[in-house]
Amino acid sequence: MNYKLLILDLDGTVRRPKSGAKFINTPLDQEIIPEAAKAIAFYKSEGYIKEISA
Repeated sequence: MNYKLLILDLDGTVRRPKSGAKFINTPLDQEIIPEAAKAIAFYKSEGYIKEISA
């Protein structure tokens, strides 16, 4: 059986700080990057298993 795996780094790829700071300092200071959400949804629809790394 063949698997498709999508591995993503979170910081700057999937999420960004809401505050505009360079890094996320608290759990509340983060938001998903809209384009990343669309891309992840596309890969999910194509049968990819996603693995997210911090």
